[in-house]
Amino acid sequence: MRYKDRLSISSAALIVCITASIVFGAGQTINVPVRELPQPATVSIIKDDAVNYNSMVSQALEAALGPGGISNLVGPGKTVLIKPNLVSNSTAAVTDWKMVRALVDQIKAVNDGAAITIAEGCASNSSSANTKQIMAAQGFTEANFPGVALVDLNSLSDCPTNYFVLADGASDNTVKQVAERIYLADVVINCPKMKTHYHAGYTGALKNIGIGVPSWSLWNTPGSNTNKGGLHNDIRREILDHVLCRVPDLTLMDAISPMEGQGPVSGNSVTMNLILASKDPVAIDAVACNIMDIPPYLITYMVLCANENVGIMDMNHITITGNTTIAAVKRSFTRATAGGVTPPYELAAIPYRATTVIRIAPEAVTIDGDMTEWSYANPISIDAADQVKSGNNWNGPSDCSLTGMFMWDETNLYVGVHVRDNVKLTNGATGSSIPNGEGIELYISTYPKQYDVTNARGSSYMSEYDHRIAISYASVPQAWILTHNRAVSGFAGSKIETADGYIIEARIPWSSLNNFTSSRYRQIGLNVAINDADVSPTAVSRKLYWNAANQSDVETSTQKLGMSYLDPAGGIYGTETYTMNVTAENGSVAKTPDQSTYNKFSTVSLTATPGDGYSFAGWSGDISGISNPVTVFLNGNKNITAKFSNSALLNSIVVSPSSASINASATAQFSAVGYDKSGNPLEIQPVFTWSVSGGNTISSDGLFNAGITAGTYVVTAASGNISGTASVTVLEKPLTEYQINCGSNSAVSPFTADQFVSGGTMRTITDAIDLSGVSDPAPHAVYQSERYGTQTYTIPGLTASSEYTVRLHMAELYQTATGKRVFNVAINGTTVLSNFDIYAITGARYKAIVREFTTKANS
Repeated sequence: MRYKDRLSISSAALIVCITASIVFGAGQTINVPVRELPQPATVSIIKDDAVNYNSMVSQALEAALGPGGISNLVGPGKTVLIKPNLVSNSTAAVTDWKMVRALVDQIKAVNDGAAITIAEGCASNSSSANTKQIMAAQGFTEANFPGVALVDLNSLSDCPTNYFVLADGASDNTVKQVAERIYLADVVINCPKMKTHYHAGYTGALKNIGIGVPSWSLWNTPGSNTNKGGLHNDIRREILDHVLCRVPDLTLMDAISPMEGQGPVSGNSVTMNLILASKDPVAIDAVACNIMDIPPYLITYMVLCANENVGIMDMNHITITGNTTIAAVKRSFTRATAGGVTPPYELAAIPYRATTVIRIAPEAVTIDGDMTEWSYANPISIDAADQVKSGNNWNGPSDCSLTGMFMWDETNLYVGVHVRDNVKLTNGATGSSIPNGEGIELYISTYPKQYDVTNARGSSYMSEYDHRIAISYASVPQAWILTHNRAVSGFAGSKIETADGYIIEARIPWSSLNNFTSSRYRQIGLNVAINDADVSPTAVSRKLYWNAANQSDVETSTQKLGMSYLDPAGGIYGTETYTMNVTAENGSVAKTPDQSTYNKFSTVSLTATPGDGYSFAGWSGDISGISNPVTVFLNGNKNITAKFSNSALLNSIVVSPSSASINASATAQFSAVGYDKSGNPLEIQPVFTWSVSGGNTISSDGLFNAGITAGTYVVTAASGNISGTASVTVLEKPLTEYQINCGSNSAVSPFTADQFVSGGTMRTITDAIDLSGVSDPAPHAVYQSERYGTQTYTIPGLTASSEYTVRLHMAELYQTATGKRVFNVAINGTTVLSNFDIYAITGARYKAIVREFTTKANS
């Protein structure tokens, strides 16, 4: 329950709180401004299998704070408050007191006798399990910590609170109560234990403050004395808000025996023998997650804290010090699974969920493919093996990957993506066929409570709130809402080619999403997918997702969506800049625009001009290929070289293979090498211009595409006035056509009875079929039979490597609702329809649809 709700319910509780504030001098109202941009972070990692606490703590502090260690933070007369993690009376779940004792000894050596306090507010407050009892049982005693105050943050009488008014908090109520002791301490040192967590995914520096500091007396679930249930209503945003009240000055993390599995209490201990330290609580959590093999972007509260400048999450801006590295100690921790919830105080437990914060657009965004105005948008990435849909082959980020950004204003959601793709096939599809080719998909849910898994809406992805939007890779991108079978009203899209792929920039009006109303920190369910077509423009070769790629219901369950929040105006956003260093010998390169630095996500056009006697030979460094001019997307500093070949040295060109024979409509790859007068290959090869005689085509990289006319043709590779040739013979393509009436033993001319099939069950109906939505439909009776269940058709008599058209005529003959029949279709092992739902597309039973694909026979 939020505190503002407690005010409205119990005025007596408010009177008691105010009285206590007067007695103890608390009750102040403290305005918390928007945080300034954080500096690059340092995180130290110390490993010692002998577990010498004094040595490990000393090394960790020196590596994190510099020579002199703790004296760089704590000086004479400085009061210190230390916050350990004492969630329960279980040694496996709490911070090791011996690490804290080593820290206290170092503080005492430099603070000249000033007060040191160890303060905690554990999850329980019963007569048999409360903070003081847990402290005593877990070694936090006066005997082990002489002269140190041991304080229970759950006690309002011992720890009266101040009121913190957040300028840019995440919760609806941005007035938070936090113990005055924490506010008054000169230095706050955070001592969490590294653990997984069934609700938050991971617990470390941020959660130890965000949930451990608020008092149980304010946040316990009514009718229960066992937990701070109110904080778990939206644990992610509450962590951010309470951390903003008092960001710790230092974190010393216990990773001696961290916990995996069902943390924070019921997991299993893992021997790591590590201590981590940093002044940046976000950075140390990001490093800990990387050690545990948990991508930080899956921890929602960490993303929120990074967005509010609590610290740095980007590993590119975190320096690792100490006596080891992340790679040396990395271990794949067993992740927590969702724990039980106790509604209405806990509405969900989805521990790992890809998250981004959508920042407000600085001005009207021009939809032109130029990403210059996107420099402060939070990026998302799809570039890892665990983001590839199961069963899809993937050859790394250059094969297919994505950097995506979102911004918003009161009228529109803006989308900008840079897709890396080494094979691009223009997607000319429209409407519901768009996801069968190259492009992206957005899965957007505007349901008000994205983490509420207790509501009757359940997990199906077809309500009025849910929008699966496909956007095509085309000269003018097209968009279609698949879940509602309509266009995106007011959509605008633009596409530009880059050296390594393409950029799509788009505008989606909120009004097209069932008149969604935007508001500050509004939750929006979000997932992003890439459809990569490498063989045929109408057949997707692989699919990658931002969130839950390997979940079978990733396209149909709202609980498999990632998470986004709409950031309100007023934040302080950094604009990162990059450099582009371009070198050229025997020629020149013009940059447009020509600047010494560029804002992050800018695009720069490069045009290479050869010197006299030279020809352009391609790019090397951070880009490759022979396109000239070429557009470069700046997601980091770039070093690029333009290569030029000495035209005078080129004496001959040899094309390989010298001859080839292929079937009609098939392809053949040719290559060329330039040689000097002595017959040696040139060190820098020129760019070749390819051509072919007759009615066939050849690409700029030598891929010959045969037409349907048989004959012998000449392929030519040229550079200047030097050329080389090869011959290619196109054979007649056998006319093979099959039309099969699936699920029926009867022929319906020109369709034959069912054949060449294994698996599945046949069924026939007599109901009328609506053919109005199909162009060139099959005979009516073809749609009145079906074969359901897993089945495989093996078509004989085809010519290997020849292209064929596969046309699937379909209708839903049994199910009466979306999500009841969802299936995949693969052709020669390549998925062409994924999680396909006929009823979802047609909106009715007995309504025909057609899907068409071009493929090559494998035998």
